[in-house]
Amino acid sequence: MTSHFDDAVAAFNKCAVMTGPMQGTCKNQAEDAKKLGMTQLSAPK
Repeated sequence: MTSHFDDAVAAFNKCAVMTGPMQGTCKNQAEDAKKLGMTQLSAPK
């Protein structure tokens, strides 16, 4: 939500490799963050 798409993708990818009930959600969120990062401007670091 703060336009830090690269950081979000990295965090969701870390979450997605861990097995558990959130794994599917993390994969979906990573894909969404990638899409948003391609269409919107990222916040400066």
